[in-house]
Amino acid sequence: MATRAQKLATARALLPVARASIERLIEQLSRPTHNGGPPLDETEKAIENLRELHAALGQILEAIEGGRWSELEGQGLPAEAAKYAKRAARALRDDPIPYAMSALLLAIFSACGFPAIASHLAAVALTVQKGRSASG
Repeated sequence: MATRAQKLATARALLPVARASIERLIEQLSRPTHNGGPPLDETEKAIENLRELHAALGQILEAIEGGRWSELEGQGLPAEAAKYAKRAARALRDDPIPYAMSALLLAIFSACGFPAIASHLAAVALTVQKGRSASG
């Protein structure tokens, strides 16, 4: 089992990677569609939730950097981050990108010491994959 110091070090290393990945995903999803039109409504909803997820991960990172690790769960920030990830994945259920995003967040939340949220995100990833397979 990882020590508190190991969890903090892991979170400090991985949360910026997750935030950068989310920034890139937002950038990609915000591009005009193949016919030059604006993103679909589902994509707009996903982008909104990805922005909220990005902000929540930033708040978690700030709390860690500020020495307030123990307050994180009490504030519900990890659960809030998972909620936004789930909403984004649902909005993009027929796209493989949310599956990859859910898998990334699963790994990060596991490594950062939030196993319950990691389990929840694993279920999200499986749901997205099943939805994609059923429609594909």
